[in-house]
Amino acid sequence: MKKIIKLILPHRWKVALALFCSAMAAAFTALAALILQPMMDDLFQTYNRSAAGFKFGKFLHRFLDLSNPVVIPVLVFVVFFGKALFTFLSNYSMRALAQRVVRDIRNEFFDLLLSSPIPFYDRIHSGDISSKFFYEVDVLERSISDGVIRLVRESLTVFSLMVVIIANNPGFFLIALLVVPLAAVPVVVFGRKVKALGTLRQRSVGEISRRVNEVLSNIRIVKTFAAEDHERERFRRVNEKNYRDNLRFVRVWTLSSPFIEFMGGLVAAVLIYISARLIRDGTMTPGQFTTFIASVFYMYTPIRRLSGANNLLHEGEAALERIREIMEEARKYKVPSGTYRPRDLRGEIEFRDVHFSYENGKEVLRGVNFRIEPGETVALVGFSGVGKTTITQLILGFYFPTRGKVLIDGVEIQKYDLKWLRGRVGVVTQDILLFSESVAENIAYGGREVSMEKIEEAARAAHIHDFITSLPRGYETRLSERGVNFSVGQRQRLSIARAIVKDPRILILDEATSSLDADSEKKIQQALQEIVKGRTTIIIAHRLSTVKMADRILVLHQGKIAEEGTHRELMEKDGVYANLYRTQMEG
Repeated sequence: MKKIIKLILPHRWKVALALFCSAMAAAFTALAALILQPMMDDLFQTYNRSAAGFKFGKFLHRFLDLSNPVVIPVLVFVVFFGKALFTFLSNYSMRALAQRVVRDIRNEFFDLLLSSPIPFYDRIHSGDISSKFFYEVDVLERSISDGVIRLVRESLTVFSLMVVIIANNPGFFLIALLVVPLAAVPVVVFGRKVKALGTLRQRSVGEISRRVNEVLSNIRIVKTFAAEDHERERFRRVNEKNYRDNLRFVRVWTLSSPFIEFMGGLVAAVLIYISARLIRDGTMTPGQFTTFIASVFYMYTPIRRLSGANNLLHEGEAALERIREIMEEARKYKVPSGTYRPRDLRGEIEFRDVHFSYENGKEVLRGVNFRIEPGETVALVGFSGVGKTTITQLILGFYFPTRGKVLIDGVEIQKYDLKWLRGRVGVVTQDILLFSESVAENIAYGGREVSMEKIEEAARAAHIHDFITSLPRGYETRLSERGVNFSVGQRQRLSIARAIVKDPRILILDEATSSLDADSEKKIQQALQEIVKGRTTIIIAHRLSTVKMADRILVLHQGKIAEEGTHRELMEKDGVYANLYRTQMEG
């Protein structure tokens, strides 16, 4: 509860408005019970002076002529209109506040996700993130919009009705004091149970989200290996756990309201018995009795809602804890970015005795040394897993060396403003990621102002312009999710066009032509020979035919640079590269 209150306190004026409207709604509810007193006393013509307690009819007679048949109906209309109006305003103001809080949390969450480094995503599953971002935030929103407003309004309503009951007959004061503990104790007990079970339930929802995301993102692999039955069984296991967690949660949730209502009914029965005795003794009027009974029954709904509000607040607090948990985890990985922004980037890259290992502890790079001059084209080759892609990740500042230095233009990469640096590096990877936007927007992705002329120029250079213009809407054609309505080769050419339009000083081509047929690859290589001029270019390719255009080839073996030279020089050495080349050609 404290955490939820702390979350909404910065919005003081909206909270104050919701509190005021809730207090007015509670006051009008109390008036709805009080207005019955003069009505019944006038009906039975009973004005017993010996009756104890506050006589609302006598109070109204000072200001209004209750003998006028219009007055009481008008009062009833005003009271119920006021109750309806302020109930609406309290609901709306708190729900609007909840939407604002959720908007701010989602903005903060998303900003944090964007600024989190790659190691964070290596550790946290995307299913966990999406579960927190959508489901947990939705639970929090309901907790604020329904839980807080119910707790405040219904508490005020119960308090107002208790005041009416006590004022109606002071003798009920001691009895009324028993009502609060009888209602409060079950609320606290059930609330704690709901919070614990809610945590279990929401964790199992995260498991479901993780499983679904994993399968959908790898659906082609699942179908290729005919693993549908395997995945179906894995999903059913986590879904069954969620079902059982939900049953336990629902059992406690649904039991809380009727149990508390039963306790309220028990108290009401005792109070009705006592009040009936008082009427017979002449110490209570029929109007006071009617007001008392109305107050008791008016309490049923708020007491029942208080239980639901308490459950919602505990659920919301548990959701907030899990949201904050993943946000704090992201902050642990956040590395302060440097501030260095030179006027221009020449594109010199140097690795000095670089060692690197991922979290599993296995060293991928073991003392790598090389230097790439500005405008030079260098190819990185080697068997799978030797660290070729890791080198490009270090150049982009996704990771930092565990030992040694990576320098761009003689400056350590940690000192650069990494966002600025990445804006001057173009990357084409074998993992082609496109967005559900137009072709033009995908090519211009990340560029604030890119003219259509530049987009088309980049598309021509990537040999994709003719295909785009053949589409019904040309460059305005919208891609489906991940661009699956384009072939793999077409998507790769779009990815190349995206890198070209960026006009980078450093260009990284990580298996940039791996999905192209021989004819398309030849055309792309011709285009790349023009594109790489004047840029520092790193080419990673398994097809060694694509690295012949490089000025120099670096051969990685067992985490180190084993050889370097041109294709001809390395073939003459008859070492690792020559062996790799012959193996590929023979294959």
